[in-house]
Amino acid sequence: MLFVSEFAKKFGLTEKQAFNYLDRYKGIAFVNKFYNVIHTFDFEYAINDVREVCQANGGKI
Repeated sequence: MLFVSEFAKKFGLTEKQAFNYLDRYKGIAFVNKFYNVIHTFDFEYAINDVREVCQANGGKI
């Protein structure tokens, strides 16, 4: 998934670390649920939104 790759690059993670983080803190679920809207945003905006979702669910990035 390109989103995971871009998230990994932005925060200095491996793709596996990024996927695990996004999965654990509900970022993947958010992207899947709202893909029809998220895919219209640029990556920077979408990454920041998903980061906020993860933080709301206990993530520290």
